Amino acid sequence: MELPDDGVREWRRSVPKMLLTLLGVVPFVALCVYMVIKYMVLEPARGDEIAIGCVVVLLFVIQVYRWVRPLLARDPVVIRVGPAGFHDRRLTSEPIPWEDIDGFSRRRLRGQGLLVLRMTREGRRRHMRSGSMSWSARLDVWMRAGPSSETRGLTPSFDDLVAAVSERLPKKPRRPVGPRRGTRSPG
Repeated sequence: MELPDDGVREWRRSVPKMLLTLLGVVPFVALCVYMVIKYMVLEPARGDEIAIGCVVVLLFVIQVYRWVRPLLARDPVVIRVGPAGFHDRRLTSEPIPWEDIDGFSRRRLRGQGLLVLRMTREGRRRHMRSGSMSWSARLDVWMRAGPSSETRGLTPSFDDLVAAVSERLPKKPRRPVGPRRGTRSPG
C-alpha cells in the first residue's frame, strides 16, 4: 500500500454505505407510525402503554439522529493515520502519538473488523486523564487496554486500516528467545 505524499491516510464516510444503512431503518419507521396511529387514534391505549411507547420511539429517534448526523457533517474524514499518530475523531479530539501505542490486535464484532490499539501504561494514564478521549474510548481502554476502531460505513476497507497502522507503528525489538534467568538448563 502506497502512502500519499504527506504520509497521511484517511478513512472517510461512505455516503452509499450510510444510505444503505438508513434504508434498513425505513421498515422500523413505518412500524412506529403504524403503532402511533393504531394505539393513539384507533384503539386508545392506557397511560403506561403510551409512556412505554413514547420512550421506545424516543430511543429510536435518537439512534436515527446518530446515523443521519454524520451524513450532514462538513468534514467526512473520520480516521487519519499519519506521522502524528492514530486519530479516530469518534474516539479522541487529538491524535494518539505512536509512542503511546504498544501494538494492536484485530478482532471481529458482529461481523465487523475491529482494530484494538494496545496503549503503553504511560499513554493510557495520559489520555485517560485528559479530556481528549470520549467516554466510549475510555471504556475501551479500561476493558481492552486501548481504544478500538472500526471502519463500518467508511472507505477504504478495514484491511487498509490494519496495513496503514502496521506501517506506521514503530517496530519494537523482539526479546531474545532462550532460557529465563535463574532457571537451570537440563543436563
